[in-house]
Amino acid sequence: MGLFDSFRRKKQDDSIQMAESISFNGQATTLGGALWGTDKNITEDEILEIPAVQSSLELITSSIAQLPIKLYKRNSMGDYEEVTDDYRSELLNKEANENITGYDFKKKITKDILLYGTSKTVIEKESKTSNTIRALYPLDTKDLMIQIYLQNGYKRFAKTILMSKAGTYEWADEELLSVLKSTDNGITGDGILNENYKLLKLATSQNEYQTKLMENGAMPTSVLEADSKMNDEQVMRLKRAWEELYNGAKNAGKTIILESGLKYKQASIDPDKLQLTEGKKDVISDIARAFNIPESMINSSANKYNSNEQNNLYFLQYTLSPLMVAIEASLTKSLLLESEKAEDYEFRFDPSALLKATTKEQTDSVNAKVKGGLMSNVQGKRALGIPVDPNEQEFYQYTTGQVLFDPKTHVILNPNTGMTIDSVTGEILQEGVRSSMGNVSHETTVNDKEPSEDVEDDK
Repeated sequence: MGLFDSFRRKKQDDSIQMAESISFNGQATTLGGALWGTDKNITEDEILEIPAVQSSLELITSSIAQLPIKLYKRNSMGDYEEVTDDYRSELLNKEANENITGYDFKKKITKDILLYGTSKTVIEKESKTSNTIRALYPLDTKDLMIQIYLQNGYKRFAKTILMSKAGTYEWADEELLSVLKSTDNGITGDGILNENYKLLKLATSQNEYQTKLMENGAMPTSVLEADSKMNDEQVMRLKRAWEELYNGAKNAGKTIILESGLKYKQASIDPDKLQLTEGKKDVISDIARAFNIPESMINSSANKYNSNEQNNLYFLQYTLSPLMVAIEASLTKSLLLESEKAEDYEFRFDPSALLKATTKEQTDSVNAKVKGGLMSNVQGKRALGIPVDPNEQEFYQYTTGQVLFDPKTHVILNPNTGMTIDSVTGEILQEGVRSSMGNVSHETTVNDKEPSEDVEDDK
């Protein structure tokens, strides 16, 4: 036994203790019982009163909600092929349950990811022993409490509790479909309500201040002076009478009548000196950065790229893509069987709806693919929505490509046809006829040819 044996970590296979209990109403309790977040009590309803927040949230959630989620399987060639007959695709895109559509389901979970960093969905199955999923029910994250437990100091598992008007319900967290953003523990994430609390609080305070300024500042802020001292009752009576007669936008322009030695002094407020306009612009810019979207998408006067195409590209790559990947990974993890995962099944979004171009751009793109042999004439018509005649012959367009020249023998070779030519005399040394698939199916040389009748006659 060594001197430091008493300091060795004790093995505790069954040691389980609660690490923290997190609720998404602005409070969280740690293991030690300390309370944090009570000064960050800003709600979803409050921030939705900020126009820039509402626009950003609607832009992102509706963009993702309109994208179809498809199931793919990797084939023997290493390419992913769509599985078109799987019922889970119907749940995700058409009807998640008897109440909400697939569009609403995707929009709901995206909103909770953005605001709270956490989305939890109940996976209802046909029975306890069945693997068939009947419906998906997204929970309201703001009504959730998640209790996280530690085993042996490092292994985490959790219990999710829904506190609703109908009662309290709980699930083991691994039974739920969880989509997370900015997570450290794989159970809960972090959204802008916590990450950008100060910014959101500033924006709500700014809105409230401007509203009060409009309500009380239709007449300039002013001071009333009296020749003699007034008691509290007289002051309150004068204040009420003044507000009734002159405060508010509806009383703007009324003539002020003073009596009993009262004097009116104007204390005007210059909005430029208060820098309200500049302050509001800065807040809108910060909100756009918080949601990681191009500012011009919520503020037309701030087009950084001077191009809608560049804005859309940034929006897809840096705003939507991280959220889409998080959702895809969670769907693959929770909705697929282990045997399906082993066979390389996975869920993916189809972003083509966001990449729709103008008619000219789309036509030019399809033409380039047809001419390059990447798409057949029939596929090109279908891509452009042009009806295809059932009797129309389908073909791929190829070119003969480049030729190779041997400077030593002066022979020209066309690799695509297999033909070789003497560049000095122009004589065809070898002919090659290619099949429809591009492979040489027949080769002949000039010397192998049977002499023609004309040649025999000449002889």
